[in-house]
Amino acid sequence: MNGKLIDYIQIILLLLILLSVNHKPLKKLKLIAKRALVVSLHFCSRAIPKKRNLIVFGGENGRGFRGNTKYLFLEMRKKPQLDCVWISKNDQVVAQLNKQGYQAYKHHSPKGVYYQLRAKLVIHSHSINDDFSKSFLGGAISYNTWHGVGLKKVWGANKKTFSYKILQ
Repeated sequence: MNGKLIDYIQIILLLLILLSVNHKPLKKLKLIAKRALVVSLHFCSRAIPKKRNLIVFGGENGRGFRGNTKYLFLEMRKKPQLDCVWISKNDQVVAQLNKQGYQAYKHHSPKGVYYQLRAKLVIHSHSINDDFSKSFLGGAISYNTWHGVGLKKVWGANKKTFSYKILQ
């Protein structure tokens, strides 16, 4: 092996060891490195070609098969030209759906990542971060089926917004 390559590997390993230590200054560096990795993955996922007929669904914060996304999934599966896949963070949900003959995968499994990377359309019930691995969804169109008035809820819950301060 090249001497310089060994030096680079040693430096990277040293940085990884330092990042795993729970010192306050290093926690911030660890957070910055993690965010940089997520943003890089998201940016790279935009370069992967999307399949127009591939739709991934998720619901109940990645832990359930119910609600608006469930019924959209069941209805859209009736269209043979659409490839509908359920992505979940729950092993039991994936097993139950596979047993019923549906395509379902864990969000970090190889097939789950593949379908998230290739999907043109993403349908979810809560937050895209809760239902999927957002870093794999670059370039996809996102539909949130959350019911209610989002602006009222989100703005009312954030104490830093102008509207919250006025209403108090």
